[in-house]
Amino acid sequence: EFLAVEEVMERVSLDTRHTNIITLADRRVETREFAEWSMAFRPSTDSEMANVAGFSDFFSSRHAVPDRASAAHRVLLAFRRNNDRAFQ
Repeated sequence: EFLAVEEVMERVSLDTRHTNIITLADRRVETREFAEWSMAFRPSTDSEMANVAGFSDFFSSRHAVPDRASAAHRVLLAFRRNNDRAFQ
């Protein structure tokens, strides 16, 4: 799986639609740190999203911070804290 992620990152970095890519962390993990999250995008309504398995409304609600939050989780929390007005 590590090589698959590396290949995707290589394709993304070569894609001109993506700019200013910053790697926040580059490490291997034993298990998914956000196992309940799924990733995809398509225009949808709030009621449709409420029925999507794995959807997290991270920026609109206040999730509890785990006692042992991962580095990725702490970065997301800092991003949310510093951009609160953008997500209201």
